[in-house]
Amino acid sequence: MANQKTLDGDEKLSTDNASVGGKEIHAVTDGEEVESVLGWMTWYTFGSGDVDRKWLEERASELGIPESWLPSPVTPRRAFTRASKMLVPETNGIIPADVEANTERSNTDNKVFYLEVIDRREGVENSTSDVIGKLEYDSDSENVYTRAKTSSPEYIEWFQMYSEEFKNLFDLYNHSNRIKEVRKAFRDRFLKAETTSVTMRPAGAVYFVPAHYQEGFEAYRQLVSDIETHWKDSGYECTVDTVEVIDSPEKRAMVEKKVRNSLEEAVEGIVEEALDEFDEEKAANEVVSELGKELANAENLAVEHNTLLNAEMSVRSALESWKADVEEDEEDLIQKMVEKVDV
Repeated sequence: MANQKTLDGDEKLSTDNASVGGKEIHAVTDGEEVESVLGWMTWYTFGSGDVDRKWLEERASELGIPESWLPSPVTPRRAFTRASKMLVPETNGIIPADVEANTERSNTDNKVFYLEVIDRREGVENSTSDVIGKLEYDSDSENVYTRAKTSSPEYIEWFQMYSEEFKNLFDLYNHSNRIKEVRKAFRDRFLKAETTSVTMRPAGAVYFVPAHYQEGFEAYRQLVSDIETHWKDSGYECTVDTVEVIDSPEKRAMVEKKVRNSLEEAVEGIVEEALDEFDEEKAANEVVSELGKELANAENLAVEHNTLLNAEMSVRSALESWKADVEEDEEDLIQKMVEKVDV
């Protein structure tokens, strides 16, 4: 039988040609003193803190981790907003609690935005809308400018201290990522986007990672360990914990069950999205073409785990089962999806 083609015209994966990064898929890891492992059960915890962005990129590069697996760099807008939110606890005892800061955008292109410090203390004459000062970020100069709006010595002293704290926080947040952003990137940009890992419980947070992703997985584990050593300032330990899943009939059955659940959920989402698009009077061919990436991802999930587990899971059979549950005029759409996927 000739090899099938993907929606982009490339050769589809099969149990004869399945590989990751040019390496054939095997359910073993080199150098382990066990008979064979399918992969790892993994879960993770992350504490709190801020990781210098330059350090994060350099350490990731040393470990062979591409930047696309990392959280996105923080934009000045995000850093500005976070600094304004953190000023209340950071300036406790410096500025009265009833002196407020309101963050607003001064225009729609997001190149200039500002924060106003306003006196709202009760009993102070003309305080309802008195602007003590203004901090403004300009993207052209990449600087935060401060402007006092009052001649009151008391207000000026408050505003100067406020501005100094704000600029320090803005500089910190503008050149760093929060540890929780690294946690999200590990889950979404690595486990979910770069591997065919599957969740082992409905709430998530515990994943099965196939053995052939060992190189990238171990590199990210080391990065998280280094973050714990150098950057965590509070909370839980930053760690990615694992337990080997030894190759055995029982463990294969356990993993296959979870993979089947994940595959069925993925196909269900694809079909529901297709039917929604189809109801909007789009042609079946157009709908299937738009969902090509989702179909390919589900197909790869099935193929990789069929190879790993010697199983027979199929996106095609999952799609076929939907044909009995759709309206007659929607059968054509499902049939076109079936024709595009054959694993």
